[in-house]
Amino acid sequence: MGEGYSQEKCKACTKADKTYSVSIYDTQCYVMDSATMDDVNPTNIKLKAGFWRHEFNSSVIAECINLPADCNGGWTPGNPSCYTGHMGALCESCDIYGIRDEPYATSAKYKCG
Repeated sequence: MGEGYSQEKCKACTKADKTYSVSIYDTQCYVMDSATMDDVNPTNIKLKAGFWRHEFNSSVIAECINLPADCNGGWTPGNPSCYTGHMGALCESCDIYGIRDEPYATSAKYKCG
């Protein structure tokens, strides 16, 4: 994490270069994608609102196409990046059991209330 391997040497990813590596299996530093990311540091990604990723060690980013407002973006991936009452992949499920806070029911397609 935080570095790539090139020409038989490890090379640190840098904030100045807007490069990152979030998995121990990454063999290179990746350049920030300004279409989906607001910022990066060597070991983390800050997503724009309307995008989602599952966990810290994954650079797989998905667009929240059904209801972009459900995905807050930010530095923290997974359920904490979802709008209040939402959780799961692309923040499309309702927190019906109150796992994150109080329980929320489905009020409309992709909406919890």
